[in-house]
Amino acid sequence: MSSVIGIAKTGKTDLDIADAVFKSLVFMECLGEDATGLKLAMGRSPFRGAKDFGTTEYALEEIVSKSFFGLPWDMGIGQNYKSPEENVSLREAGPVNIHHRNGSEYQVSISLDGCILKHEDIIPQLKEKGYILESDSISPVVGSLFHKYLEETGDLFEAGRRLETKLNGRGYYSAVMMVQKGNENYLVGIRSNTGTASLC
Repeated sequence: MSSVIGIAKTGKTDLDIADAVFKSLVFMECLGEDATGLKLAMGRSPFRGAKDFGTTEYALEEIVSKSFFGLPWDMGIGQNYKSPEENVSLREAGPVNIHHRNGSEYQVSISLDGCILKHEDIIPQLKEKGYILESDSISPVVGSLFHKYLEETGDLFEAGRRLETKLNGRGYYSAVMMVQKGNENYLVGIRSNTGTASLC
């Protein structure tokens, strides 16, 4: 079981997004996380972040406090990751960036908790459409599907609706995604309608 978090600034606030995401990950930890990570967005800059093996304080405190605290981030997402497999790869741990071989006007990063049945059946379709998946785990598959629908529609809500329709009945999940288009950054939260995966 993993935990995911998304935090965005609204209006004028002095909230330190990096600190808020980091502390949220610390508070949400259970025993036995395999890895932890966070991604942050600011203006049109590429997403920045860090992830490593272990608990949040052990794995990320030094790099996050030195490199990310105090900067004017627009938003951030994070994940404490517990692998269902014995061998853990950081590529499977979130947040995961979505990549398309032809590039895109949209930059997407996803943190996801859940189980999608037969998600591997979707991978060939995504690769055929030009997606380069960091791993065969659920996060890059769901994130790439969302990105594909966003490219097709240009609308965050419609892309989310299409994703929900595609995954309906295939399991449970909760996900937070950061989406960047030009100077604008958006935070998107989505979960399965089964209600078994919580979303913060």
